[in-house]
Amino acid sequence: MSQNTQKQQSSQLWMGFISSYMNEFFLANAFIKMGVTPISIKIVKKFGATPHETTYGFIHFRSESDALEALHLCNNKPIPNSNPVAKFKLNHVSSSANSMSGPPEFTAWVGDLLRLRE
Repeated sequence: MSQNTQKQQSSQLWMGFISSYMNEFFLANAFIKMGVTPISIKIVKKFGATPHETTYGFIHFRSESDALEALHLCNNKPIPNSNPVAKFKLNHVSSSANSMSGPPEFTAWVGDLLRLRE
């Protein structure tokens, strides 16, 4: 029995360290000011989170090439209009499709883990 799993292209980026005042509209404008246009943004809010906790989200683009362009143009750069100044923390989201059974699986690569210890 063999499993046929293939990696699919993703047009999404994971974004971490989203401050509580940053909503979908704020982030869309920030990406546009950086020269890329997302088609949708989903911010994931932790149930019971305090107003000052950071969160994460997913930024969806028209194509994988648009997502990769956004990653290269924006990652670790200051977010326009952020106060205090914050930087984009982005990673490419990859997915795999298993043709044998089950829904597609998604993975988000999280970077800068050593910095979290500081």
